[in-house]
Amino acid sequence: MGLFDYFYVDYPLPIPSYIPDSFLPAVKLFLKTDQFQSKDMSCIQGLYQITNDGRLFHVQHPSFESNEETKKRQILHHGYIRIYGSVVLSEHEDMPINGELISWLKTQQDKDIWLEYRLKYTDGILVNAEVIHPTKEELDEFRLHTGL
Repeated sequence: MGLFDYFYVDYPLPIPSYIPDSFLPAVKLFLKTDQFQSKDMSCIQGLYQITNDGRLFHVQHPSFESNEETKKRQILHHGYIRIYGSVVLSEHEDMPINGELISWLKTQQDKDIWLEYRLKYTDGILVNAEVIHPTKEELDEFRLHTGL
């Protein structure tokens, strides 16, 4: 049993104008290369793809030993899906080999921002994508706290 599903997004998601220029390379890299998670679908660690034109597909990879090809099935979703992920804003330092691992993990986590979108689907087509997090206020507080 999984706790969430994975989403690969080819669709050009909006980036809010209040995202600082210094954060843009990391946000754009995340949008291009990373996967989102969601709890709004089956929550069985399934894999979904949102195509460049906004269509939603369930992707089923064959087992490791199988010669079958990957199967994609379009989902005619109607409603909202929230997708989210953690954007790394700075290069992570080398992991310590001494007893300071917990402290090191906390400092690294503080350099990431939570990026969350609310996607509206009508008859299987993405009709709206909006950023839920970070809000401008959350980002201002984050920058004040981290100095980034």
